[in-house]
Amino acid sequence: MQDARQQARLKTYIGARIEQPYPLGTMNCIVRDLSTGGARIAFHNTASVVNRFTLVMPCKGRRVAARVVWRNFGEAGVAFEEGGGRAGHA
Repeated sequence: MQDARQQARLKTYIGARIEQPYPLGTMNCIVRDLSTGGARIAFHNTASVVNRFTLVMPCKGRRVAARVVWRNFGEAGVAFEEGGGRAGHA
């Protein structure tokens, strides 16, 4: 199977949170792989996450707008949105 990623990824285990629009709130997650263009995140229920959200990585001092590109039970792949990777609330 060919790897479709455009950037090299770094294996990580970073505590993070998903911030969704009101009234959905936040959800804790783990960033398992990280690249300049996206990440693989792990959490309990991917069905409860909207397609666009803000990914907050406190230990990295980063808030990034993210878009889900694939999901399965317990994990999702996200692409960081254009604009330098910084995002506020939607």
